[in-house]
Amino acid sequence: MRWKLVRSLKNHWLGLTGFMAFLDSEQMNIKDPKTNKVYQDMTQPLSHYFVASSHNTYLESDQLKGNSKIECYIKALKSGCRCVEMDVWDGDHSQPVIYHGFTLTSKLLFSDVIEVIDKYAFCKSKYPLILSIENHCSVDQQRVMAKIIKDIFKEKLFLDSALPENDFLPSPNQLVERIVVKCKKLPGGVQRKCSLTMAALEGSLSVLGGLPASPSADDSDDEPDPIEEQYEIALEFSELINICQTAAFKSFAHSKENHDSTFILSFSETKAAKLAKHSPEHFIQHNKRQLSRIYPAGSRFGSTNYDPVAFWMAGCQVVALNYQTPDEAMQLNRGLFEDNGGCGYVLKPDFMREFTSETRISPARLVPSNNWHRTVNFKILSGFCLPKKEGDGTKSILDPFVQVSMVGAPQDKKTVRTKVINNNGFHPVWNEEFRFSVSCPQLALLHLEVYDHETTQSDVVIAQFCLPVRCIQEGYRTVQLKTVGGEKLESAKLYVLVKISQDPRTN
Repeated sequence: MRWKLVRSLKNHWLGLTGFMAFLDSEQMNIKDPKTNKVYQDMTQPLSHYFVASSHNTYLESDQLKGNSKIECYIKALKSGCRCVEMDVWDGDHSQPVIYHGFTLTSKLLFSDVIEVIDKYAFCKSKYPLILSIENHCSVDQQRVMAKIIKDIFKEKLFLDSALPENDFLPSPNQLVERIVVKCKKLPGGVQRKCSLTMAALEGSLSVLGGLPASPSADDSDDEPDPIEEQYEIALEFSELINICQTAAFKSFAHSKENHDSTFILSFSETKAAKLAKHSPEHFIQHNKRQLSRIYPAGSRFGSTNYDPVAFWMAGCQVVALNYQTPDEAMQLNRGLFEDNGGCGYVLKPDFMREFTSETRISPARLVPSNNWHRTVNFKILSGFCLPKKEGDGTKSILDPFVQVSMVGAPQDKKTVRTKVINNNGFHPVWNEEFRFSVSCPQLALLHLEVYDHETTQSDVVIAQFCLPVRCIQEGYRTVQLKTVGGEKLESAKLYVLVKISQDPRTN
């Protein structure tokens, strides 16, 4: 950014245009410029990162009769999402389709979606994309799925199933521009037996290749393998799944004893909430080695979202949200993944990664024993060019106020608000300061919401902003506001003063 410097014989100063440009510069932004690029260690196992994840990515709106659109995948991938989901069912003419089964949602061809994912998978981030497949297909159409995936993704498809000796997952750096398939596969011993049987059959057929095939041979070749039928999984599809094979959760002890790090467990928000509340230390330990995916309850027909913070606090990586719904949960999600260049992978705090790290946990608290507390003094000075509420065709003037929330560990949560400034959306001045005590800054988010005060109805959010505390620059700063859906509002800003002090204490 270049600023217009006005010179005189004795003084150098910025003119009004230059000063406004200076306020809008990267140096003045509340977000630390270093976090606009990938700066974190990307050589850790996948289980050591939070992963930007979408639920039922294909849906444009609700879960019962909403449209399924390919554009939803494009939008999610362009936003930095690194785990997209698809529910795949048998379709006509042996072509699998994607839709929300047993509902009125429209259908997409599986092949069309795979082609779009291939095109946009790494448009925003070069780090691995996880393809979360809910497989409802017959064995025959699973073979079709496998062929489509291999033919379209080609070398992008990650097929190496070997793990390091320490049983850790590969790192994002080791999986650059690779697509990983997540689904249930044949048990290891069964898959090996099935593969050997297929290899022997192919060897026998090659020997007899010059002989005319008998009708009985043709018939037997078309018959489904009894092992595949028993498990309802095609060998060709199973062979695509390696470091993200799904399994049912029984207990953390069972998982530790029976699963290596290639198993990813999926939890409904209800089940995960109980585990996070009653066994947080075991959940955190589990998530140091294996991936956990959280998904919304089936009762969320309107595609609403749960609060993701409680699951991040338990170290869960793949916290899947309905990206099509611009609610507070998605604003927090976008805020978290503003970090690390928006690449979709954010390194978890060290106490959630290191097996030697001690964490003191009770039902109401989660604080690493060696953590440093911080006090965040946040002063809202003024606003500039605040937007009218969406769809408001009237000429009414805004009556804005700002709600400031600290989100993270239970004891760190706090929400405050400024006074209402009547009839001034162009340049409201507040000059109000708030103080937040933050015990776990590594997991804290600052969430700002600008409201238009209404006297006859509920107050309306007209703009918002969210950012991890660790990404905040101190001093006089500019906050670039966004819509509730995360789109940048070019002219709308808040001007703030931030001071973060650090002092060690005992809990």
